[in-house]
Amino acid sequence: MTRFLAMIAALCMMSMPASSNTLTLTGDDAYPPYSSANLPGQGFLNVLVAEIFKEAGYEPDIELLPWSRALAATESADKDVLIGAFYTEDRAKIYEYSEPFYSAETILLAKSDYPVSDYSDFSDLSGAKVGIIQDNAYPGGILDADLDFEAVTDFTLNLRKLDGGRIDLVVDLTERLRYAAEKSGLDWSQFKALEPALGAGVMHITVSKAHPDAEEIISRFNEALASMRESGRYDEVLTETGYGQ
Repeated sequence: MTRFLAMIAALCMMSMPASSNTLTLTGDDAYPPYSSANLPGQGFLNVLVAEIFKEAGYEPDIELLPWSRALAATESADKDVLIGAFYTEDRAKIYEYSEPFYSAETILLAKSDYPVSDYSDFSDLSGAKVGIIQDNAYPGGILDADLDFEAVTDFTLNLRKLDGGRIDLVVDLTERLRYAAEKSGLDWSQFKALEPALGAGVMHITVSKAHPDAEEIISRFNEALASMRESGRYDEVLTETGYGQ
């Protein structure tokens, strides 16, 4: 934990004058436990990415924004790097993608008394009201399913709506849903994850194709990520933050 606090202290000192190696990074300001200004180090995902960029020889300067604004700021190259993006074909037309640097399981969560526990096709869930997050991407092709989607910007709201019976299902990462339940004072045992899971939510950094240094930034990040995985430093950082995989 001492080393984790040292990493947080280093992140807090990122207001130093910009240099040629300084990168402006952005991400979701309301994506706990991964990313939030209210979390130590602005969230463990940002601590991890900052360490990877420092390994790559950059000075990362992180400013979190609402997700839609973070996407737009990166697309226009006002910010150099977007943290925590899932891959979609539409986004791949706009951004260069790094190798995956973190993954987490994405599930369909229901109340324990929901009549379906296992499904073979999304048609088995016909008529369900499904809570999603605005502008989020999800694995498994669920957004193409013929379901009644309700988008919000606050992920804890989806869980409260599920608890109150206003929606039938929520799509999100297991870690996020557990965090939301804990922070909302909800009993996790009153919910169930439908089987099968939708798949892994695989996270990348992205850089706008319009950015003049996009390929170099992605290449150096990928090299540093591979080096940290090989040396064990990657696992060490996650363990220090309490999110070792």
